Amino acid sequence: MAEEDSKGTQNAVEASNGRAGMLSKVLIGLAVIALQVVLSFVAVKKFGLVSPPVGTAAAPVEQEVRKGDIKFGEVYLVEDVIVNPAGTSGRRFLNASVALVYNGKVGAELEKRNVQIRDILLQTLASYPMEKLCNPAFRDSLRAEILHKINGILTSGQLSGVYFSSFVMQ
Repeated sequence: MAEEDSKGTQNAVEASNGRAGMLSKVLIGLAVIALQVVLSFVAVKKFGLVSPPVGTAAAPVEQEVRKGDIKFGEVYLVEDVIVNPAGTSGRRFLNASVALVYNGKVGAELEKRNVQIRDILLQTLASYPMEKLCNPAFRDSLRAEILHKINGILTSGQLSGVYFSSFVMQ
């Protein structure tokens, strides 16, 4: 009977040692994972190891920073320009709101030519397929084209910028 008590005690000790050993292994594993997360975060923050998204360049970012130094001006907003892009047969649409930036007395003329400006936006946006409109790099050339076309009809001044305040494709 004494042998049975000693065997039971020995089994209980081995079971508690097994649990403690397993617990220590789990805690060490968690500590290693936490250390890797912290080191990865520090490496990304310190060394900038994040690659830029495909299709983007560093130069436009620098240009945007420089554009912030220019006086912004007033904004004329053309909301909810809804078009079917080229080649979609009416199955897809683009809903965009376009902000036109100007200085001076152009605001009154923009208000007067609202329908003409909407028509320019509709024709321009509907002339491109979804593949081009989905490309963020293409939007810069699209802004330039819209700026050129609208400045072509204005007589009291010029726009200084075109921005998309919303650009939703479905």
